[in-house]
Formats: sequence, C-alpha cells, structure tokens
Amino acid sequence: IYLNNLKESEAGFYTCEVSNGFQTLTSTGFVRVKNPGI
Repeated sequence: IYLNNLKESEAGFYTCEVSNGFQTLTSTGFVRVKNPGI
C-alpha cells in the first residue's frame, strides 16, 4: 500500500478490512508521516 501526499495531522492508527463473502480479516497499523511534502 502506498500513501501519498499525507499531512502530519493524518498520522495515526488505520485499519484495513478485507472480505471475500465467507470471512473478514482486519489488520491495524500505525501510519507515521516522515518528511511531509517531500
């Protein structure tokens, strides 16, 4: 996953959820913004 053009204020925990109709999986991670605007 690539995240572009993030601001420092958008840092934090995000959850990704995927489902195939039979099961749903989730994964949570922390997004840290380094060198914003570069």
